[in-house]
Amino acid sequence: MPRRAPSSFFVFLFVVALPVFHTRPAAADPLRGTLEIRRAAGAEDCPDTAAMVQRVEELAGAKILSAGKAAEVTLVVDIARSNGGYKATIKLSGARDGEREIDDAGPKCTALSEGLAVTILILLDAAPSTSPEPGPTPPPDVGPTPPDINPTPPTDTTPPPAPRRRRRAAYWLLPAVEPYRPEPRVNEPPPPFAIAAAALYDFGTLDDATGGLSLAFDAYFRWVSIEAAVTMLPHDEKPSTSRPLLYDYYAGSIRGCFQPLSRALGFALCSGWAAGVRRANLEGVEDVSATGAHVAATFELELTGKLSGPFGVFTTVRAGVPLLQGDLSIDFPSGGHASSPESAATFQLAVGGRFWIQP
Repeated sequence: MPRRAPSSFFVFLFVVALPVFHTRPAAADPLRGTLEIRRAAGAEDCPDTAAMVQRVEELAGAKILSAGKAAEVTLVVDIARSNGGYKATIKLSGARDGEREIDDAGPKCTALSEGLAVTILILLDAAPSTSPEPGPTPPPDVGPTPPDINPTPPTDTTPPPAPRRRRRAAYWLLPAVEPYRPEPRVNEPPPPFAIAAAALYDFGTLDDATGGLSLAFDAYFRWVSIEAAVTMLPHDEKPSTSRPLLYDYYAGSIRGCFQPLSRALGFALCSGWAAGVRRANLEGVEDVSATGAHVAATFELELTGKLSGPFGVFTTVRAGVPLLQGDLSIDFPSGGHASSPESAATFQLAVGGRFWIQP
């Protein structure tokens, strides 16, 4: 049964015991042979045949495993994993036969490879090649030291005098002043009051379409506003047989508006009431005239835009439903009759400006 021993111990044993038990003369040439390495699965990190031949011949300093047909010994080495380490089985035939095993418990094959190379070297009666190490280089002969012609003067080791402390000047401490930091600007909503003036064009309130003027005062709350306004349609002329017939209209109105977006930019939906008087008279004749009340419910859509500072513009479309229209019929002195102008609905288009007031 083959013997088993750790690689380091096996190498040590062979090195010590070989001079005692070996039968070949020490001065004889080493045996020449051939080597074959067979690696099992898992032992691929161990050297192959070419690498082991190169390593053994480097140690021997001769081509002892490249003999070819003149080989005296044939070596076949099987390397496999064993118990977490490596195991190498060496089989010899020819001028020397037998079997040897080397074990190593290390995680890598490095230690086993070195032990295997030394073991093969010993089995072939080859000693490691040595070369004399170079000795220490003697120091150069520089001869006697010449005398110093220019000797260095002695250094003054007296410490320098301590520097005089200067008296610190006294300074008056000024109070710290905080740097000026401007307050950040905040986009505040417009003030809660505004006045407005607009030019308007009316359809249906008098006999014919006519222009006019309105003045208003607005009070704003969160989402709603309330407006009180005065509307004037000062002149509407209707031709007649003798003299022109003149109409005018003066009224006050109040409305409430819902503003879902913004007071300064957006739109408003409004509704309210308008109440006033309409008048008709024959031009140049004071006795021929008529006056009648006029009351209507109003519905409006207003678009608002703020221009700069407190100034802005707006446009309004208003529809009115007359609930009361006083009689404005007139009888002419020379004969003839003018009926009262009445309509089922009135319309107004207004464009104006608004000035917000800071309370």
